[in-house]
This record gives sequence, C-alpha cells and structure tokens, in this order.
Amino acid sequence: MRPKDLIAPYSWAERRVVLHQGILFLPEFIEHGTYSLPHWSDPVLFGNENPIEVEYCSGNGHWIIEKARREPHRNFIAIERRFERVRCIWSKRENQHLTNLLILCGEGYAATKEYFPSESISQIYVNFPDPWPKNRHAKNRLLDLKFAHELHRVLKESGRFILATDDLKYALSGSKEMLSQGGFEPITPYPHYITDPEGYGSSLFEKLWRSKGRTIYHIEFAKRQLLVNQRVG
Repeated sequence: MRPKDLIAPYSWAERRVVLHQGILFLPEFIEHGTYSLPHWSDPVLFGNENPIEVEYCSGNGHWIIEKARREPHRNFIAIERRFERVRCIWSKRENQHLTNLLILCGEGYAATKEYFPSESISQIYVNFPDPWPKNRHAKNRLLDLKFAHELHRVLKESGRFILATDDLKYALSGSKEMLSQGGFEPITPYPHYITDPEGYGSSLFEKLWRSKGRTIYHIEFAKRQLLVNQRVG
C-alpha cells in the first residue's frame, strides 16, 4: 500500500464523522453528537480489552508504528490532523499488517472531548506539538488547561501523560498546565523534565531536531484522583 492509495471518504461539502478503513475521520467545522463511536472492544475497532495508549501529533507515524509493532498486546491510537500525514501512517500500518492501531484524522482536543470515554486510556503521549511560541498564538497550543482536564478524565487511575518537545518554554508551560489542573503528580522533581529517557523511541521530528543540535525535553505526569470538592473546569 502507498499513501496515495488512501482516498478521503467524502468531499468537503459532504464532510462528516465516519470510520473508514480503520481511520476515524473527524473533519473540522462540523456539529458533533450525531455519530456514536463503538466501544473500544468492538470488532470494528480493537476487538479486545487490551490497554490503550494514545499518541497526539503522530506526524508520519514512525514512533507509534514501532510501538504497535513491538507491543502487540497493547492497543494504540494515532491522532494526526493533516490528511497527507494520516495517509503515511495508514500505509505503514497496512504494509506491516498491524491490527492494534486505530488512526484518528482530526484535531486532538475535539477528538478527546467528544469521543473518548472516561477512564478508558492507560497512557497518553504528545510528541513534538507545534509550540506556537508567540504569546498572541498561545490559544492555538494543544496543551492548555482545558486539554489537561480532558486528559485527566480519559486516563485510567494512575495513567501516565508524557510530553516530548524540543522547546524548553513549551515543556515548562506544559508542566504548569498539568499542575494547574490539580489531578496530576509530576514523576520528575522540579523543573519536571528529563532530556534522555531510556527506551522512549524515535520519530521523524526527534531525529530532525537532534540533527540540528537541539535538546529534547520530556515531562511525565501520573494521574491522581481529584478531591470530591475540587472543581474541574
């Protein structure tokens, strides 16, 4: 299979939420609520109760394809906004005959909020998101307080969240958002990042930024239960 073999299942005018060839298409600028995603264990998705891990910003899929290949007894979800990149992930998955990888073509926050059941995910990774470094663009960043609330909701008890970025300011602001949410504990003492985690795996962007001499920062948080009287959102 080649990336160009994957054809979008609708035109712009006909865009809708649809599960097509193992890809959940979530086009932007639509009303949510008319589509009901089957349970993760449904045969049209994973067909089992294995633990589920999610990668946001999957790019061309190098990192998550390798994870899915090496860990066949775990399920994975790759979330990528750009269709041309989704095509690359799909092509790799089909050519390696991986049955434990669901691809989601859409925006990460909306996908999580609208379609992920509470306490259904074991581990979440955000790999090299666009840092939107200018303050006036901060609203475009994926990792903010409302997203942190959704991460807490969908993670199972003691589930882990990991961010990888080449942008130190983004790593620090990400840590701040996770701490502000109130339901996460940092795994690493302040300033809550490490630069060379063992066995994390490699991706297109990780290789690119390392080739340019940049440091890669990883932050990791574990979910803890919120107090009953603690407000969320």
